[in-house]
Amino acid sequence: MAAKKVLIIMSDAAPFPFTTSAHTSLIAFAGNWYEKKRELDLVEKMKKENGFSRPKKFSEISDEELKGFAGVFIPDGHAPLTDLGDNPELGRILSYFHSAKKPTAAICHGPYAFLSTKHAGDK
Repeated sequence: MAAKKVLIIMSDAAPFPFTTSAHTSLIAFAGNWYEKKRELDLVEKMKKENGFSRPKKFSEISDEELKGFAGVFIPDGHAPLTDLGDNPELGRILSYFHSAKKPTAAICHGPYAFLSTKHAGDK
């Protein structure tokens, strides 16, 4: 069985994960060196295997490309509150997943992104 892809929504308001010294300091991992190493290794693996070094802009993701994803995930954090709730392209993407009855998951502040669907019309 082929692996299923999940679209991960990221805010433009925050830097790419673990790219600033604040994100990679040991303090950010509550002093747990092993957790820091595990997460940084995971990010490097994602960059190599999935082209995750430069996330796509929402406008670069075509409706045809959306068909290749099994679901969508919106992570938490305060960054989504600054730009995801009023993004017409994200509204288009989320409306697609809803219309296609594909899973949509959001945690903590992530559900704020659902406000973007107000731009999608009656779809």
